[in-house]
Amino acid sequence: MRVLSPAAETASRRFSGIPGAALAAVRRPAYFQSMRKIPLLAALVAGVLGLPALSPSASMAAEPATPSATLIAAVDLKASDRELVQRVEDYLNNIKTMQADFLQIASTGQTANGTLYLSRPGKIRVQYSEPEPAYLMANGTMMVYFEETLKQESFVPVSATPVAFLLADTIRLSGDVTVTDITHRDNVIRVNLVQTKDREAGSLSLVFSDVPLELRQWTVTDQQGIQTRISLNDTRYGGRIDPELFRHDQAKIDSPRN
Repeated sequence: MRVLSPAAETASRRFSGIPGAALAAVRRPAYFQSMRKIPLLAALVAGVLGLPALSPSASMAAEPATPSATLIAAVDLKASDRELVQRVEDYLNNIKTMQADFLQIASTGQTANGTLYLSRPGKIRVQYSEPEPAYLMANGTMMVYFEETLKQESFVPVSATPVAFLLADTIRLSGDVTVTDITHRDNVIRVNLVQTKDREAGSLSLVFSDVPLELRQWTVTDQQGIQTRISLNDTRYGGRIDPELFRHDQAKIDSPRN
């Protein structure tokens, strides 16, 4: 775990979402540097716009670049677009629990897979099975990434990630986030979002199939143009998820390595 100055450590104590963990400081330059080796977490923290195809096997490098001016400007939504946004909000707010298998593909060629667990509000776990066992988990104000083999952990504030709105009590595609584009073609709805107060920091693209409406994937792209796409499969809604999945146990770090 990265430990910074005493002043920064003191500031970090206000984050209490990870039981039993001695939280490291989370100044933006420090945690961005430590996130370089964590493709998904880096993407969630620093995403920019991506326009993915629905198939996870499609070439990401071939996707056309989008002019930067459209990345930070809110669109003037038509009445039909506002109806789409409302449908998406209603769908997301109706999700209480969700479990799905996922495939992660980065434009660098890196791939990973595992299982996603979501329990709203406030809880998410991305459990990696390949290439190495690890998990990304939030159950409060902080998100932790834990490498199970090396027993190393990294922290980042949930509020610093574009997906923070998905964990809110009530999901709104307004206020803290801004819709920069929305399309509905060939039974696919694509919604592009940025953080309202920091629009140039990154964005998130959510992709839904329609009839029935279902989240199929999301894509983020960092400021270096590296895209990370998460595609969901075998999605299950409404079932019980073990609360222990959302608990980061300090004993895992303190126990001897194998």
